[in-house]
Amino acid sequence: MQIIISGNPVPLMRHRHTNNGHTYNPQAYLMKQIGWEAKSQFPGDIITTPISISMTFFIPIPNSYSEKKKLALDGKYVPKRPDTSNFVKLYEDALNGIIWSDDSIIVELYAKKLYSSSNPRTEIVIKEIDIEKESSPN
Repeated sequence: MQIIISGNPVPLMRHRHTNNGHTYNPQAYLMKQIGWEAKSQFPGDIITTPISISMTFFIPIPNSYSEKKKLALDGKYVPKRPDTSNFVKLYEDALNGIIWSDDSIIVELYAKKLYSSSNPRTEIVIKEIDIEKESSPN
């Protein structure tokens, strides 16, 4: 199954603290929006069995780059910040309780960041795993 979240991929930010000691998540609304968009593409029940996920983050090319450089970079890897793992964390957490019961059921993960000149988005491919058949010793 594939889910496509439109818009610029966003890395996870740390929780913030107010002056009076309260902690809040500055991305709570964004995570809800990601969940709503994902759920609209996945009408089934929440997944509770082990899964494999593949995430591809299509990052916009900076406007300051020349047209020639933009053409050369389109579809190429993004070897710059933010870290790929920070993108993964946001989407794993945003889809908890919406697509999968908890991100602890993710037993296999593949992620990459690519430049996109025209369509920034996040593509998530989810595959349920039969751990008895697919586990292999190292």
